[in-house]
Amino acid sequence: MKLLDNILVECHEIDFLGHGVCKYQDLVIFVPGLINGEKAVIKITERKKKFAYGVILKIVTPSTERRDIQKVNLGSTPLIHLKDHAQESWQIATTINTFKKISGNQITVDSIIKSPKSLYYRNKAVFHVMDKEFITLGVYDINQKLVRTDHFLLADELINKFLRIINDAKFIRESDLLQIVMRSNDKQILLTFVVTKKDFYGKDLMIRILSRYHELIGITINVKKKDTEILSDESYTIWGQNTLDFNLRDLTLKVNDLSFYQINTSIIEPLYEKIVTYIDSNASVVDAYCGVGSIGLFLANKKRCVHLIDINNSNFYNIKENIMINNLTNIYTYHGSVEQHLNKISADVLIVDPPRFGLTDSVISIVNEKKFQKIIYLSCDLKSLVKNIVALSNYEIEHISSVRMFPQTVSIETLVVLKFKII
Repeated sequence: MKLLDNILVECHEIDFLGHGVCKYQDLVIFVPGLINGEKAVIKITERKKKFAYGVILKIVTPSTERRDIQKVNLGSTPLIHLKDHAQESWQIATTINTFKKISGNQITVDSIIKSPKSLYYRNKAVFHVMDKEFITLGVYDINQKLVRTDHFLLADELINKFLRIINDAKFIRESDLLQIVMRSNDKQILLTFVVTKKDFYGKDLMIRILSRYHELIGITINVKKKDTEILSDESYTIWGQNTLDFNLRDLTLKVNDLSFYQINTSIIEPLYEKIVTYIDSNASVVDAYCGVGSIGLFLANKKRCVHLIDINNSNFYNIKENIMINNLTNIYTYHGSVEQHLNKISADVLIVDPPRFGLTDSVISIVNEKKFQKIIYLSCDLKSLVKNIVALSNYEIEHISSVRMFPQTVSIETLVVLKFKII
């Protein structure tokens, strides 16, 4: 079979990357943008021994689940062609299949926690500076090519406003400026210039022009240290302040350019309200990998003792601020790794929201020995989640909820409640 052959295929499922899975003779073909039941004429672009990749030339039989939306080829929106309810079904099916494949267990997803917004929900976005005469911001398309972006369907309205402002300003591009990170609370915005060195040509002009907009609360510079990460720990405030205020029920949470806070603000309260239902009002709680402390502070009350653990310096600074400005008591803070502090704490419930790679072996060992009544595990990576649950041999699944944290993408957030096994 030649690479350029045009062939008619039918999609029978969507895989975990959002690719339509088809079969032609004995060859499995992965086709981005194709939906279950659709027939399409495709072109094979890459051939391996047992499978191939293809692109859609023409959809012959479109699915009723296809969204009527202007064509978007951004790599960050691989499911945007799929209607929201169909994305929910895909997320649940992918969750069940991943558990089955890795653990061998058949699980049930008890509920789905939906975001009120399926578009324009991101409060933080990274835009890359393109290789052009003037500063032009873009994101990657499905072919990993940078394309100018004046309107990003996932980012909130204020981020989109400043995206257009910067693209239209015709600032002379300086090669030391690599990315601009925007963080917004809908009313105010914080900009971070990611650079190779602290001072770069054109910085003062950008500050002078951008600071005219009343929504801008601050500009920071972040000096890039590794190609594998956007933001390093070297950050400087060059105009205004490096703090945004987010409201969460009756809490005010301060967040800076390096802090971890949930990307989709609209789903935080319904998600945390769900977590509350699994925890007794007088239970003591450890919130590990707590970021700015949002989950733990949301749970805090006069009866409930909360312990917050985080290793990130910016997060820990915000935790201290957030406890003080919200006049919260009965809260204990631990600056350092979970491995370093968890053994010292006695509590009824453990909440973990770890990085994508999940819990380390040493944390799993500590948790198995500690015998918490419950573990609330919030995960952004299904594979590491399932592997961790298998390794947490002293606990069993009580509830699983899919969380629609990242609509239009293949990133899957999952909430799992584990209980200690009674032997």
